[in-house]
Amino acid sequence: MVLIPLLARSQGPPSPVEANFQNCLGGLPSCDLSLLSPEQIRLVADAFRKRNLEKCLEGAPACDPTLLSAQELEGVLSARKRRNLQRCLNAAATCDMLLLDAAERERVLAERRRRNFALCMEASPRCDPTLLTGPQAEAVAGARRQRNFDNCRRGSATCDPTLLTPAEAEVVVAASRSRNLERCMSGSATCDPIQLTSEQAAKVAELRRRANLESCLEGRASCDPTGLTPSEATQVSARHRRRNLERCLQGFFGHCDPSLLTGPELAQVVDAMRRRRAAPRR
Repeated sequence: MVLIPLLARSQGPPSPVEANFQNCLGGLPSCDLSLLSPEQIRLVADAFRKRNLEKCLEGAPACDPTLLSAQELEGVLSARKRRNLQRCLNAAATCDMLLLDAAERERVLAERRRRNFALCMEASPRCDPTLLTGPQAEAVAGARRQRNFDNCRRGSATCDPTLLTPAEAEVVVAASRSRNLERCMSGSATCDPIQLTSEQAAKVAELRRRANLESCLEGRASCDPTGLTPSEATQVSARHRRRNLERCLQGFFGHCDPSLLTGPELAQVVDAMRRRRAAPRR
């Protein structure tokens, strides 16, 4: 209100008197009160009280409530109550419940119960079960049972089987058997054959038999000859003889077992050896 006419009057830099007046209006330490006129002192005092009112309305520590009028004090106290109410609604540590009226206190408690209910539904350690209403406690218990059921179905270590209903227990057992069957089918060391049904055990045994036959036919170290049927053992023996003949024909005598060669095969090996020796060296 005061700056506009002053700026309109002065086209150039302000005079020292005007500059000091502006400093005093802004509450700067460089203000010299002795250079002010009575009217300027009144304006500076108004500006000071306005700044103080703004600080008080904001709840700033520099607020001086003794400088406020009755109407201003009422507005400051109202703003303080609004700020405190918001802090209480947000569960801030600086909330002062004593400043709340009955309606505000009920509103804050309702918000606290709502937050607590949400925390309890999420199984948060900050849940306070004593604040739950009857329906809320039932809902929280239902959510806990559902979480436990889900954990049990996944085979989680946090599963509490005592919370399962008979129907849920059947589902959990079926899920556990299904996971165990998958482990057994994949040859996992965590397979528990005791949990397998006779049909599942037969399926796993057949899968392992085929895998073992494949290993034996390929000559792998994991082959278990005791698991072969007579016909499979014949197949494996024939495949082993063919591999042995190939190694002997190629001159890999470190891996060639001549005792497995028939007469004609031995003649082939000797002929191949002679041809290699007769071939010109490069």
